[in-house]
Amino acid sequence: QQFDSTITVEGHTQLNNTLQVEGATLLNNTLTVAPSYATDLGGTLPVAGHTQLNNTLTVADNKAAILGGTLQVKEATQLDDTLTVTGHTQLNNTLTVADGKETILGGDLTAKGTINLGTDCFDDIFLNGETQFGCKVLIGDPNNPCTTGNFLVYSPSYFYCPVEISNTLTVLGNFVT
Repeated sequence: QQFDSTITVEGHTQLNNTLQVEGATLLNNTLTVAPSYATDLGGTLPVAGHTQLNNTLTVADNKAAILGGTLQVKEATQLDDTLTVTGHTQLNNTLTVADGKETILGGDLTAKGTINLGTDCFDDIFLNGETQFGCKVLIGDPNNPCTTGNFLVYSPSYFYCPVEISNTLTVLGNFVT
């Protein structure tokens, strides 16, 4: 049956088959789809007010989902593919990368505050590029000197300023002045 005007329903209404709407439709209250029933939207669903999803939102493969505002996630979220961010990104809490997974940065890294690399003297740090330290460099534990790992140099070294040795200096091999 076709209606050419407004249908007003005051109480509970149950549709046991398809509801097809070809023009603009305004819902002023809740639209509930019963559990285990599928709902397919063939076009755009603009929502002007608060919307709550109480279960999974699935975006079909090869389909884009565009959010024009903020996405707030309160619980654990799993992304099964690449997350690409093209604009400024701010993390207001800890970023944890799972053990055994690499983190690759394609540009410069600027970090503020104290940086800890590794958890003990058995972790390795490899620097495959020229490295410049603009401030003091401490090797070992200044509160417990001469007890932690060694400083080993396997390349020619050049010191352009005076060098002070606060403990025993042992020279092995040829000594030239």
